[in-house]
Parts: sequence; C-alpha cells; structure tokens
Amino acid sequence: MLINADIMTGAIAFLFYIRQ
Repeated sequence: MLINADIMTGAIAFLFYIRQ
C-alpha cells in the first residue's frame, strides 16, 4: 500500500502531541 512519508511522520507527531 502507498503511504506518503510526510503523512506518516505527521500522524506519529500528532499522536505524540495529543499524548503529552
């Protein structure tokens, strides 16, 4: 499946942001 690296890193950064 094709996932953009920018979207992937953005999603991870978002998860870290909402968990802090």
